[in-house]
Amino acid sequence: MHQDFRAQDFRGHSFKGQDLTGANFAHANIQGADFTNTILVGANFSHAQAGLQRFWLLALTAITAILATLTGLILGYGGAFPSFMNHLLAENSNSVGKGSLLLFGFLVLVTFFSILIYRGIGAALGVFIVSIAATTAVISFVGSGDSTLIAAAVVQAVIIAIVVAGIFIGALTLTAAVVINKTLLPALVGICALAGTVSGVLEGIKGTADGNRVANLAMSGILAAVLFALSIYIAYRVIGGDKKYAVIHTLVINLCAIGGTSFRNANLTDADFSQASLIHTDFRKANLTRTCWFLANQLDLSRIEDTYLNNLALRQLVISKSGRNHVYDRQNLRNLNLEKADLEGASFIGSDLSEANLQNANLTHSKLVDTQLYRAKLANSCLTGACIQNWGISTETQLNAIKCDYVYMRLLPEGRGVDRRKPDNDQETFESDEFSAFIAPFIKTLSLYQNQYTDPSKIWKINSLDFRHHKNDDHKAIIFALTKLAAKHPELVFEVVSVYSVDQNMMNVGVAVTSGIETTILSSKYKKYFKQYSYLSEQERQETFSAGDEEQIGKMKQLLSAVCESPSSYIGASIQIVIDKSQKINFAGAQNVSVGDINQVAANTIDDAFNSEKFD
Repeated sequence: MHQDFRAQDFRGHSFKGQDLTGANFAHANIQGADFTNTILVGANFSHAQAGLQRFWLLALTAITAILATLTGLILGYGGAFPSFMNHLLAENSNSVGKGSLLLFGFLVLVTFFSILIYRGIGAALGVFIVSIAATTAVISFVGSGDSTLIAAAVVQAVIIAIVVAGIFIGALTLTAAVVINKTLLPALVGICALAGTVSGVLEGIKGTADGNRVANLAMSGILAAVLFALSIYIAYRVIGGDKKYAVIHTLVINLCAIGGTSFRNANLTDADFSQASLIHTDFRKANLTRTCWFLANQLDLSRIEDTYLNNLALRQLVISKSGRNHVYDRQNLRNLNLEKADLEGASFIGSDLSEANLQNANLTHSKLVDTQLYRAKLANSCLTGACIQNWGISTETQLNAIKCDYVYMRLLPEGRGVDRRKPDNDQETFESDEFSAFIAPFIKTLSLYQNQYTDPSKIWKINSLDFRHHKNDDHKAIIFALTKLAAKHPELVFEVVSVYSVDQNMMNVGVAVTSGIETTILSSKYKKYFKQYSYLSEQERQETFSAGDEEQIGKMKQLLSAVCESPSSYIGASIQIVIDKSQKINFAGAQNVSVGDINQVAANTIDDAFNSEKFD
């Protein structure tokens, strides 16, 4: 029996290392709960509330308010530093040294601010360190022998370093305020920072000349406001996801998640977090195979590094399950839960969707070219109009109950669309559940498109035709249409590769043909020749096939008759249609390779089945 914990309060509770397979935590409060190393396969956390407990929130609020006040003090003092430096050097007679010192200090700050805004934290800190060293060296040279000037240069470098630290602390504090409580805490932080800034400015201008107090106060206040505005700008960019400031975002998230809910190293295979609130939650090293994140909240404020959730595009996809017309080419999409996702027109060229859950997904007109779908769940999905050229599936790929009217077997280069439609005739569509039947017997031909061990250059040299017939159709008419098609196109090679039952009344004849003409044209000609046979008189029919052809005709008739005997039979074949110069028919090669049940074969994949004995 699966354990039922619905709507219960587990704040701060430890489930560490337990086996809670299939447990139901729907609507439960799991703030601060510890699920480290816990087995939660198939567990239900829909509408659950994760994150920090109340006392942790209060503690973080207090720390943030203190840091905001400290930031204000630092930036307030920073705003007053030009006045302070001018007062410090008032008695020094070296005007060149004083001017150079203040100018270099100003240039260092302007350079640092510019690079910080346009290039990010890493580049700004590097330039800042170099600038400080260069400034100190220049001032030491200009003020050689003047100990007061050298001491002032050192003091200025220290003050600038403190101002830079204050800017970062301010950005960190403001970011944390938004992450912890974006409605009330930013206002509290702003008040504390303002109070600190005013105090810092007032303290910073103390000791300056009385006559300059008002001017110094105005200048210091303006500079402090500029410095604080820079902190606000950086915090704004951090919250907006700017990667130039990712180090601040990472630091804030990591600190806030310390007291939050932990799923670290937990097994969350097939777990459900639909509409759960997952702020300040730790998912590091967790097994997230086919985990459902539909409409989950605030995952971006959790520890999700080293998981597919750290990819913004994938995180948005698994949360919204809406990827219509989006491009996911050559991406690692393994283990994603995209059940019931709207992926119409999406492109997955060269992507890996192995072990993904795509049940009931809308893949209409999607591009599954070179897409790996090993052990993926595609049951009940819609593949109408999808291009499945060279897709990779396995015996464990679930393809039952596929909804599909038609598919395309080739993506044309340079965005010119798709071709090699199946069914070949544009006026035909697959009947109910026929797509699975189409995939199963298509092994020999389709392997030329899909087999991972085939030279890719061969993909462009092979077409395939599928001719649907009623089981009571004249078998000689089928043979007549096949042979006449081959006779009309001696430049092409035709090979019957499969015959299988569509249902009790219908069967399909699969033919591989080398490229050279559109399959739609060949399909239309085949239908014309098939109908033409019914208009022939008995004498004309006898003249069509000479006595020497009976043995060859018997091979094909035996093949067609075998399929008609069962509503679900399948025959894999390798029969080449050869028309020599004297128009003599020759069905060369093995008569049939295997006879089996179409439903059983439909469950197998191309690559494994192709390599098994029965298709040798």
